[in-house]
Amino acid sequence: MLHDSCMPATSFALKARWVAAVGFLALVVAAQTAHATSSTTFWTPMTLDFQPYGVPHLGFDNYFTLSKAAPNGAFPMDITSPTIGLLPFKKIQAEAGVDYFANTPHPWLYNFKIGTPENSFFKGQPAIEIGTFLLGRQTSTDRSDYDIVYGLVGKSFGPVGRFSAGPYIGNHATLLSSDGKAENVGYMVA
Repeated sequence: MLHDSCMPATSFALKARWVAAVGFLALVVAAQTAHATSSTTFWTPMTLDFQPYGVPHLGFDNYFTLSKAAPNGAFPMDITSPTIGLLPFKKIQAEAGVDYFANTPHPWLYNFKIGTPENSFFKGQPAIEIGTFLLGRQTSTDRSDYDIVYGLVGKSFGPVGRFSAGPYIGNHATLLSSDGKAENVGYMVA
């Protein structure tokens, strides 16, 4: 048999579970409408969005070490500073940006894309883009010139999500397999 002194604790636990369940449900519903920022999806440009004209986007991906150089294979800290929409049109859009990858020898990398969003010219039209990313530089000892050019065709499918795919080609001297062979041509899917 429960004593009266136990009831408030039981009632509180029940309320806490109820609040947690409602909060979780709210997150699930919100996640269904969330989209990636205009620049990237998982460090690739495979998103259907463009940064709006004249609106800067600042970002911070916090993968860093306290040492000057990142350990081999570690992600550097990425500061998007900034990406900005370039064209004031609805049917043709463009954006350009700068990323700062801390703890790397040549931290400044650049990106650009131009294309047409979904449904711009006719109902059901997919998003179509062409762009560049990880445009860097080469010195006598280090290089960050991945210089990737890519294409994208993508479409939203209501509550199911978004799908995009396209080819890429980059610098054969920097995009290498673990055994040193060029792996600079391929495709991306998101």
